[in-house]
Amino acid sequence: MLSVYARHHPDCAKKDDSSYRRCRCPKWLDGTLPGRSGRFRVSAKTKSWEQAELLARKYEHAALGGEDVQAAKLPTVKEAVSVFIGDAEARGLASATLQKLRHIFEVQLVGFAEEQGITFLRGFNSRNLTEWRRTWRDKELARKKKFEGFI
Repeated sequence: MLSVYARHHPDCAKKDDSSYRRCRCPKWLDGTLPGRSGRFRVSAKTKSWEQAELLARKYEHAALGGEDVQAAKLPTVKEAVSVFIGDAEARGLASATLQKLRHIFEVQLVGFAEEQGITFLRGFNSRNLTEWRRTWRDKELARKKKFEGFI
């Protein structure tokens, strides 16, 4: 079930009450959807509480029908890795570098994401990226160099 809340502007008189309906601050949706694991939070892209409620019901109805309205707009981990590798190829990186990048991202990162149940790129945060880094079997210097390559 999705609920609507307001993300108030700092100068809003009702900034301490996220359930205040009548201000003109942006409205957001938060909650869970049927058939989808995890929390679903997205901007309603409106300042109207009523329009945000309609959008919440639309998401819920779509989820009940097996659709995922938001999924079409969010990049998956596999898509992001594919685009990254394609960009590396377009930059003319050496074949050894491409092989290393494929192993790090296509094997290690995508494998970790599947193991953790992370489908979309936005599912990553600093906590689970740190967990992914802990799974690396490299020695200290190699791990340091691998990590430096991301910065």
